[in-house]
Amino acid sequence: MDAAEVWREKSDDELRRAAETLHEYTEEGRKIILAELSRRSLKAEVSTAAPEGLDTGGSAVDRYRDAYRVANGVVWIGSAVKVLGFVIGSLFALGGGTQLEGSTRLGVILFGVLVAIAFWIVGVFVSAHGQLLQATLDTAVHSSPFLTNEERASAMSLTIPTLGRRTAV
Repeated sequence: MDAAEVWREKSDDELRRAAETLHEYTEEGRKIILAELSRRSLKAEVSTAAPEGLDTGGSAVDRYRDAYRVANGVVWIGSAVKVLGFVIGSLFALGGGTQLEGSTRLGVILFGVLVAIAFWIVGVFVSAHGQLLQATLDTAVHSSPFLTNEERASAMSLTIPTLGRRTAV
C-alpha cells in the first residue's frame, strides 16, 4: 500500500487535521494530502507555515553539517592511520634490518610488514566507521521533516540541479 492509498482510507476529519499541520509532513506527503483534499472536494484550513517559535531547520542544518564534519574527520583519520602504518612498516622493513644479518634481518622485515598490515586493517575499520556515519547522516537528512530540499542539499553539500550551484559552506 503506497502513501496515496493510505490517505485515501483516512476519514475526512483526519485529512482536515493533517491539512492544519501540513508543515509537519515531507514535501511528498504534503502533495498527497493536498491531492486527496482536492479529490474529495474538501475545504480545510491549510497551514504550510510552522507554528511560531518552532525551529524549521536552521539549527538542524547546522547540527547535520557538524556531524558531517565529524564523519569526514573520522574517514580522514582512518586514511592517515593507513599511511602512517605504511611509513612505519616501510622503515622497519627497509631500514631497520640493514645492519643485521640472517634470520634477525628477516625477522625485522617480517615485523615491518606485519606492522604495515595491522595499521592498514585498523585504518580500514576507522574509515569504514566514518563512512557508515556518513550513510546514517544521509538517511537522517533525507528523511527529516524539518528540512526543505534546499536545506537537505546544503547539509549534505550537494548540488541542486535546478539552481546549478553548490550549497556547501
